[in-house]
Amino acid sequence: MKIRELPANVESEKAVIGELLLNNSAWESAKVLTDKDFSLSSHRRIFACIRAYLERKRPIDGIILADALKRQVEFESVGGYLYVSDLTSWHCKCSLTGHIGILQEKARLRSIIAACQEAQGRAYAEENASEIAETLRKAL
Repeated sequence: MKIRELPANVESEKAVIGELLLNNSAWESAKVLTDKDFSLSSHRRIFACIRAYLERKRPIDGIILADALKRQVEFESVGGYLYVSDLTSWHCKCSLTGHIGILQEKARLRSIIAACQEAQGRAYAEENASEIAETLRKAL
């Protein structure tokens, strides 16, 4: 049986992060994103660090990001120097809003899958069907 991967677009995740590192003013478009819009744990942590700087109107680039991640003892776990420096090569050459839309759509699909899996487990446990359906309806 083939194991299915959750919906994600790692390239778009890298493109958004890279654009933010090279162009801090891109935050105006990207601030609609949350950590959960990123599928990889390392990208969620990197984005959270970038967001913390940009929300406080502090500049950030690859070097500042690396330093901040080191202080948080996150640097090696997100890939170290090579990974962080590579992120800037993925910046959005075309459409930042397009990549943001892709991330949001993939996150929504992952959310739907999680809600359905939870509902399935509750159904197998023979919980109240109406309550399961209502919880599922609210989650979607």
